[in-house]
Amino acid sequence: MDILFAVLASVIVFALGASIGSFINVIVYRLPAGLSILWPPSRCPRCLNQLKAYDNVPVFGWI
Repeated sequence: MDILFAVLASVIVFALGASIGSFINVIVYRLPAGLSILWPPSRCPRCLNQLKAYDNVPVFGWI
């Protein structure tokens, strides 16, 4: 039971940390450039194609 709790807690902490880190990355990239953090949605900085929802999932979108 303790191992299950530890694994579950680790997964939750990882997901929360990845999500917060991803959002901080958006803030660090957009604010100095004078862009809004809410609009436009995430896009490729080179070709400006809008990213799909599954591309925005931290870590798994990168894989």
